[in-house]
Amino acid sequence: MSRNPHDQFAKQFLEELLAPFGRVELSREILGEARWVDLWFQPEPQQTPNRPSIDLGLLGTLTQAPCLLEPYRNPPDFEAVRSCVSKRLAVVADRFRQVPAPIEAELPQLWLLVPTLSPSALAHCGAIPARNLPQGCYSLPPIFGTHFVVIHKLPKTPDTLWLRLLGKGRCQREAVREILALPSPNPRRDLALELLVNWKIALDTIAPTPSEEEETLMALHQAYLEWEQKTRRLGELEGEQRGIQIGEQRGIQIGEQQQRHMVLELAGLELELKFGEPGRGLAQALEAVEGLADLYELAKALKRLTTWAEVRSWWGDRLPVMMATGDRLEQWLGVALRLQLPAAEEAEIDRLQQDLKALPWEAARAQVWELD
Repeated sequence: MSRNPHDQFAKQFLEELLAPFGRVELSREILGEARWVDLWFQPEPQQTPNRPSIDLGLLGTLTQAPCLLEPYRNPPDFEAVRSCVSKRLAVVADRFRQVPAPIEAELPQLWLLVPTLSPSALAHCGAIPARNLPQGCYSLPPIFGTHFVVIHKLPKTPDTLWLRLLGKGRCQREAVREILALPSPNPRRDLALELLVNWKIALDTIAPTPSEEEETLMALHQAYLEWEQKTRRLGELEGEQRGIQIGEQRGIQIGEQQQRHMVLELAGLELELKFGEPGRGLAQALEAVEGLADLYELAKALKRLTTWAEVRSWWGDRLPVMMATGDRLEQWLGVALRLQLPAAEEAEIDRLQQDLKALPWEAARAQVWELD
């Protein structure tokens, strides 16, 4: 199963859009041979009180019933298509084991979200234009319950915007521009903007950036600038003249130090907006951490961590991983102390850090968590 930045962006984007309307499961395991489907969605029952309608345009139409969603960054080959179809058939077989005679219309459909697919490939799969759906949607014979959404063939309308954002090349760049043009405030616009920024940061951390993603970076750069302006406005509302410095305008990979600076600023902004002065102190302590991957994981985690205790627990759980290679005691010790003693003076933190540096890291770690 792919773990590339687009795969993570697509799954998180779909999860965030669909979560208000039903149950979403990412990387759901299929019984039998170890296999996973990227995203499983089951809408809330129609009879549920106050059930919101899935007003997501074409994406909402596709998800009115239980379904499996498999987004692709590049056109899948026939082996990948066969694998997806087999996963859907396995889900159906499991359904028949649970319910002796399930209603055919209630069996989950499989939607492969692909940027492009040639006419010959569609013909080889037996796909034909889907009834009652716009151009770009194709269905395999009904027994397979499988469909393609060829994103670059979708009409450029507001109904298809959320799917076109998962496309590639010019199709995706146009969708990004349409997202930026949406009136603000708009919760879905803000959601898309935040996830696009996360995707850009993920692409920036790849060295070297794959050549096919350079145009994507160029498109995401404008989204990043928009996000930067928004964070500046938030900072002003908080009474602080801050913002995120993003370096020179570019659409190519940036150096590791610049990447690190950008991720530190992203984490620092989240910490300050959520925790105020203690958050600023923790952001300063993070500057000692050299591992870009560790900082990036924290920046992502801060989106969902809402209390100081959750941040402290996350950092503590990750320490064994961070300390697995090399001597990083000095890097994480200040962060751990600041998390444990958020109101302490800097001089006290420095004194404790000097005392603990002489200990093995396991002993130092144990003593840190005993402080209060």
